[in-house]
Amino acid sequence: MRSRSADYRFAPPPAIAAIAIAVVAAVHLYVAMGAAGPFFQADEVSMLGNARVIALGSADWQLAGAAYMPGLAVLLAPVWWLTSDPYVAYQAALLVGVALAVIAVWPLSRLARWAGATPTGSIVIAAVVMLAPARTVPSNYVLAETLLVITTSGCVLAAIRMQRRRSLGSALLFGFAVGSVVLSHGRGVAIALACGLWCLWWLTKDWRLALVAGSVATATSLGAYGALRWVESELYYAGDRVGSTFRNPWQGFGEVLGVGAGEAWYAVVAWPAVVLVGGALLARRGRFDTVPALLGGMTALSLALVVIQVSHDGVGSTFTRLDTWIYGRYLDHLFTVVAVIGLAALVRVRSWVLVASTLAAAVIIVTAFQFATVPRMVEGGYWIDVHIAGVSHLLSLDAIIEGRSEPWALFSLVAVVITALVLIASRIKYAGLLVLALLWVGISLANDASRVDPRDDYYRTNYRLGELLDSLPDNVPIGIDAQYPQSNNLITFWATPRPVGFVDISQGDPGVDVVLSPAFNPIPAEAGAWTVSGDYYGSFTYWVYPGSLFDDLSREGLLTPPPEADED
Repeated sequence: MRSRSADYRFAPPPAIAAIAIAVVAAVHLYVAMGAAGPFFQADEVSMLGNARVIALGSADWQLAGAAYMPGLAVLLAPVWWLTSDPYVAYQAALLVGVALAVIAVWPLSRLARWAGATPTGSIVIAAVVMLAPARTVPSNYVLAETLLVITTSGCVLAAIRMQRRRSLGSALLFGFAVGSVVLSHGRGVAIALACGLWCLWWLTKDWRLALVAGSVATATSLGAYGALRWVESELYYAGDRVGSTFRNPWQGFGEVLGVGAGEAWYAVVAWPAVVLVGGALLARRGRFDTVPALLGGMTALSLALVVIQVSHDGVGSTFTRLDTWIYGRYLDHLFTVVAVIGLAALVRVRSWVLVASTLAAAVIIVTAFQFATVPRMVEGGYWIDVHIAGVSHLLSLDAIIEGRSEPWALFSLVAVVITALVLIASRIKYAGLLVLALLWVGISLANDASRVDPRDDYYRTNYRLGELLDSLPDNVPIGIDAQYPQSNNLITFWATPRPVGFVDISQGDPGVDVVLSPAFNPIPAEAGAWTVSGDYYGSFTYWVYPGSLFDDLSREGLLTPPPEADED
């Protein structure tokens, strides 16, 4: 029996490619529209704050935490030109994310073409990759994950062009592509470092092009960092993104091995067959092509960032996070690139050797995970969907509540079976592509409706902070009780366009009429303040102090006395 048959040429009609793009838009739109407000008061509110700084030229917000690279904020800035309503701004930002998911199909399709796909086939392949849960779950949030996929893909395409066309234009394009990755996300720094090493290698081939590409990449990356420092100085009262990034020391070889096995396991489970096949194709091309080495460097340095930046809680930890051992979020932009290359190869190549070797690699990886990672993971550890978007549908909240371990061996077995199914189906025309499309669409839709949205909804009730303000004039300043600063970012967002600032209510008059503080706090009540009528966000509500605003709202029945005052 021949180990390899003739390649299959997948060339669907243009209408099928158009339908595939429409499906991407529909699925990402379905996922995004379940979100009523920010889930992450650091990541999401910060991104919207960055956009507000860019739109206005200066800040009228003051946020806690550290700044985020403002690439996505540049695209979101026009939202604040069109509206000052925070709810409308958030929904518009989600729509921008959906648009980016559709746009991502183009650079990914170009990578599929590089891997041997036809023009229309490459579009369908890229569209299917964008339907994976690892790509759809982030559309629940205003995050730069999809933009990072676009810029990373663009950077790899620029490297391919530079290798094929040794021209000044190619070198300039590559340098600007590197800067765009850094501007889009802090994780782009790892990409930029790999590109810097690649430029050093180019010194041995064409030193002029290497100097141009490296110089432009350095200048644009420094420009991106300068943009970060500008928004940070405008928006944050104690920001230190760089310092907070490198806060966790390396804890030893065992931890690095556990994290590496965990990330490899994530790739096998979240991207069945395609990442492994993509890696095999890149390794084969690496004998005569330098782009695979560049992608390998990007992946290695991004993995190092996971080890450095993310704290890995082991057995006996008091702060029990489970997701940091399989933290796909920091590598999914690269897994996406490798997956589209792998899927293009899987659709085209008919080889039993490829099937057997890929399946064997999957078995080795899940076995290594079982021995190197699982014993280090805490039982009952918690996780956040977007951090492990490709596998979160497998995990159970019951395991957290009951303090027990997840059935990792069962998950691994299922992943190997699905990998085998995809590989065998790929022997039949485009059946493997269809299996993945149906699998990923089904998981994406079901996971969003039955798991992600219900879990997130509790935290997204922060929109009540905005609803409670509907009865107040737009120009009324809002004070935040300095003893309870944890909701600063959320209230700053929902109070827009009202001015917001910290106040000390322990010394009597806070200097403002309205203060956000817990409903159980006796200090405002002792000063004669009443709460704005309506549902609280957690225990937080707005206290209105005696004065003309208090009198107006009281006459309209919009205030509720504290329990003691009510009883009197």
